[in-house]
Amino acid sequence: SLPYIRAVSDPAVQALATGCPNLTFLHVQGCTAVKNEAIKTLGLGACADGLLDVNIANVGRFSGEAMGTLLRGCTRLRYLNASNNSGIVDSVFAELELPPAYPGGSPTPIMLPNLERLSIACTGLSSFGVACMAERCVNLVHLDISEHKHITNACLSVIAGCCRRLKSLWLNDCPALTDHGVLEIAYNCKWLEVLH
Repeated sequence: SLPYIRAVSDPAVQALATGCPNLTFLHVQGCTAVKNEAIKTLGLGACADGLLDVNIANVGRFSGEAMGTLLRGCTRLRYLNASNNSGIVDSVFAELELPPAYPGGSPTPIMLPNLERLSIACTGLSSFGVACMAERCVNLVHLDISEHKHITNACLSVIAGCCRRLKSLWLNDCPALTDHGVLEIAYNCKWLEVLH
């Protein structure tokens, strides 16, 4: 764990990703010099198959493409905190798919069945992107989508329908929500213990 060490940058994280194939836990939150190339390398490096727990909240700006590479490569990931990064946009989850198996075929959506805890507060996602995420992360028990001004009741309806195992849902500072969205969660998420 290397939280808030500002001198840690892409080369260090890339070295860990490629040189430590048994790496399962990496927390570099607050390391603002960690950016695009490091995030991509986590999804492509020797450790990708084994990573279970990653915290990249509050790091330097990285692209949706880098985040997509991380999600495609780290298929066993159980915990991911990528909060406070505006580079995480709708296309990260909407376009998370495998290419067509044959010419003219349709792409296959990539599902993330192992992901149980996801924090994507204060990102560039809209309701559409969060709904796409819910469709791919159906086994979530914790979800933090706080600080999204445009999360709607329709989005909460998708979360309620797809993520029925939720025990903890964080919706701080989501002013577009109303009783209707909260009722969807109440009717569908019977395991819910924390609504914040």
